[in-house]
Amino acid sequence: MSTYRKLMTFGCAAVLALGLAACGGGGDDDTAEAPTVTEPTGPSQEDLDDANQRADDAEDALAAEQAAARAAELRQLSRALTNFMAATPTRVDATIGYNPGTGRFTVSPDQEDDGTPDTLTPRFSAAADGAVMAGMWTGQTQTRRVTGAESDTLVFYTDQGLRNGLPLDRLLGATRFPETALQVALDNATDDTPRIRGDDFAKSGSKSHIAPGTTVSATRPVMVSGTYAGVMGTYLCSAGTCTSAPAAAGAGVTLTGTWHFQPDDRNALTEPADHRYFGWWLRENATGTMVVGTFAGSTGAADTTDYSALNGSATYSGAAAGQVTLAPSLGQIEGGDFTADASLSANFSLNRISGMIDNFMVDGEATDWSVTLRSATIEANNAAFAANATAGTTADTVWSIGGTAARPGGSWQGQFHDGAPPTAPDSGTPRQVTGQFQATYGGAGQMIGAYGAHKE
Repeated sequence: MSTYRKLMTFGCAAVLALGLAACGGGGDDDTAEAPTVTEPTGPSQEDLDDANQRADDAEDALAAEQAAARAAELRQLSRALTNFMAATPTRVDATIGYNPGTGRFTVSPDQEDDGTPDTLTPRFSAAADGAVMAGMWTGQTQTRRVTGAESDTLVFYTDQGLRNGLPLDRLLGATRFPETALQVALDNATDDTPRIRGDDFAKSGSKSHIAPGTTVSATRPVMVSGTYAGVMGTYLCSAGTCTSAPAAAGAGVTLTGTWHFQPDDRNALTEPADHRYFGWWLRENATGTMVVGTFAGSTGAADTTDYSALNGSATYSGAAAGQVTLAPSLGQIEGGDFTADASLSANFSLNRISGMIDNFMVDGEATDWSVTLRSATIEANNAAFAANATAGTTADTVWSIGGTAARPGGSWQGQFHDGAPPTAPDSGTPRQVTGQFQATYGGAGQMIGAYGAHKE
């Protein structure tokens, strides 16, 4: 058999074995029938269209549900703003505490100006939730689930980091920091404790800073890097036990032994002993009913300077924050949280102050709003000013949208802080101002807010 016939016979056998087809060329003429191949089938276009429509319907239903919930929330907020504005503007204020040893703030918006018990039960309480900013003012959002039916939200801002205190040598004075001295002796009987900070000082319990088997002296002191009133330097212990422990309530450090502080720069500016603040709070119960309020002030003692006796003028710039709702002509209520810029102009010769809140951001969206703070009287003897601060009198703020002003319909007030030295160029004018304001846009809009500003 030829090679060609052998190859053909072998090939036919292989193909037949696989059941694919018969092979000719010397064999039978019968051929095997080819198997039927079924093409895979998918959903029809009609099925796809139906599935897409169901997905679109579900998405629309979810969006409608969320929109309805948001509208209900804003209606409750609108009622809360209306109720707050119908009462005394500072019906429920706040007490802000600052611990310079820990850098922590405590906020208690449950104090009324008239000293009577507040209307919030249980007591408003919140825990730090996240950092926020309004202009250059920094702060926190604090939230808490009070009970299964109520929740609290509070947002406050402070000027921490925007101001400086006195130079260290002026803060300590000649008796504590003589002109020729490089170090200052620390005495726990003074107000040193809250100002003392250092990473190596005890965080709990008591810690000895003397290494085992060593003796400290003036020439071989214990040395601990740290800050005093925010000024960098070194703590030196030359005698005694040389221990450290957290002060009461975490307010700085208590040192035992003969300690001195040696600053890197005795003329460096210290941190301020107090801070200005402003903010707002909101409580919501299980049915969605809300109570809201604003607050503003200082952690230090109230300034009682009679600024009405001054002459000259000053301008102030800063930030504002609060809550707002607006119902446009289509009936859809808009609003929520806002931040804005604040600017004020005081004429101490005329005992008048006015201002503007603008550059609003509402729930993160820019608006073309502004609120004019019409001229208010600088009061005598208490560093305060007010425009129609009596309940029910609302005529001293003007809310404009897109350049269109509503009728006057709100009130505002504030407090000066931190009088400057009575010499030029400041001539005794206050260096900070905080306050609260309210505004309406006809019957469609309600806004409450608070502000803080520093002299330019």
